[in-house]
Amino acid sequence: MAIPDLRLLLFPATYLVHILEECFAGERFYRWIHRISGIRLTAAQFVAINALAWIAMASAAFTVPPENWLWTAIGCTVLVNGVLHLATTILTRTYSPGMVSGVVLWIPLGLYYVLQGNAILPQRELWTALSTGVAIQAGVSLLAFALGKSNE
Repeated sequence: MAIPDLRLLLFPATYLVHILEECFAGERFYRWIHRISGIRLTAAQFVAINALAWIAMASAAFTVPPENWLWTAIGCTVLVNGVLHLATTILTRTYSPGMVSGVVLWIPLGLYYVLQGNAILPQRELWTALSTGVAIQAGVSLLAFALGKSNE
């Protein structure tokens, strides 16, 4: 296994902080999202979704070169996630567990990689990366929704 660009390890490291905040801060994200939207995820389902995503992200850090468009996509995903935590905190006037790490870690990290992608990627790859990033966030949300519906 190759030694990754150390900057790429910021993704799984900050994701670990984000997961810990979502799992242990406030009323816990899976409980908060149920109260806000009716999506009923169990703690085990929530941890499983995030563990799989963390493993994929950490694996990518060891296998995908830093100039690859995938890092712009992942940057876009964490940027969108951080913005969503902030927006839902503001809109609901309640603390969305994950908001602090989303604002302090993920918005800056995601913005850095989106801007880097804008600087180095051809236009078509940039749009592919940004679309993929939004699709990843949407896919995770849809998976959570589907699992939550199955728990009713």
